[in-house]
Amino acid sequence: MAGDLPRLGPRVWWVYLAVDTPKTVGQLAADAGIAPGSIRGHLRKLERAGLVRMSAEPGAEPMWTQARELDPATRYRIVGRVERGRLRQPDDVIATRAPAPPLVVAVAPAGCIRPVSRPWSLRAQDRTAR
Repeated sequence: MAGDLPRLGPRVWWVYLAVDTPKTVGQLAADAGIAPGSIRGHLRKLERAGLVRMSAEPGAEPMWTQARELDPATRYRIVGRVERGRLRQPDDVIATRAPAPPLVVAVAPAGCIRPVSRPWSLRAQDRTAR
C-alpha cells in the first residue's frame, strides 16, 4: 500500500470501501453481518487515519463517509486485500475485477451435493471451509 496509509486489516478496509456513500453504523453492521460495536471500532481507526469522517445532523443518526479519495492503484490494492481476506466487497462498490463465479454444485454418485466454488462473504455463516 502507499507509504502514507496505515496497515489495517481486511475488515477495516471493507468498512472504508463501504462508506463511499454516506451510511450509518446500523447500515454498515447489517451489510457486514457483524456487531455495531465492531463497526464503530473500525470507523474510529479509519477516522484517526484521516480516511473517513462523521457528519452529524441535529436529531439524526450520524452518517459516515470517506474523507479522502484514494488513487485507483491504491484502491485496487485495497480491494485485493479485502478479497484475500475472504470478504466480499460491499454491494455498492464498483468492481475492479470480474464478478465472482456463481455457485457450482457437483452431484456425487450417492446423491450427496457439495459446493465446489462459492463467492466469499464477510458473514461467518457464508464462509466455506478450506
